[in-house]
Amino acid sequence: MNRGQFRSLVESYVKYSGNQYISDAVDLNTLCNERLRAFSAETLCLYDDAITLTLTANTATYNFRDLSIVSKELVLPTHVVIDAYPLYNYQMRRGFASLDEVATYSPNYLTAGAAKPNRAILLPGNTLRLVAKPDQVYTNCYLPGFYFHPTISTLPSGDATSISIPEEFQRVAAIYTAIDLLLPTSTAQSDYEKIAVFDKRAAQQMMELKSRSASFFDGPGLRGMNREHPGLYL
Repeated sequence: MNRGQFRSLVESYVKYSGNQYISDAVDLNTLCNERLRAFSAETLCLYDDAITLTLTANTATYNFRDLSIVSKELVLPTHVVIDAYPLYNYQMRRGFASLDEVATYSPNYLTAGAAKPNRAILLPGNTLRLVAKPDQVYTNCYLPGFYFHPTISTLPSGDATSISIPEEFQRVAAIYTAIDLLLPTSTAQSDYEKIAVFDKRAAQQMMELKSRSASFFDGPGLRGMNREHPGLYL
């Protein structure tokens, strides 16, 4: 489904609700961008294991939402690959160590000299810290993980651009977008209730998606994480 088709589907759901809605195409395109981004963050439905990571020698921290550093803006990385090999945590699982673990096992990690990184931490502020800081610009570096839906041009030319949401979730994403156009006076309060106005099956699918995304925070390398402060609660 391309953006033009997606926007038309959103409009059809809003018209069905009987509510007033934004009719300007550019404004609707902006809304579609905002809601596709939010949908991808809330459901973790977009994953890529080949998101490139650009290192800088003697630099330990990297913003994983900076597109000059990573090839896709990440909601949540799952692990780090340096020089074609994944980094492991202290349980020897592919993933991130906690700040407490690094401070315990490598108490001088902040002042240690540069070397090939062998651990990684996720910090608040969308920050990845490598331990040790890299002593050179290694190649074949990746930051696999769940990423935000990319922004599509709001110009008419953007209508031909395919949306990245998997096909089986596109209808739910359209309803998720449409509910943001419902008037504040709507009797439905939660997103679930608003989605159910259009389709109870879609509301159930949204709940299943959110439940599935929550389960990723209790898997190998991600145990104990949360979205606000990933890596501090492993």
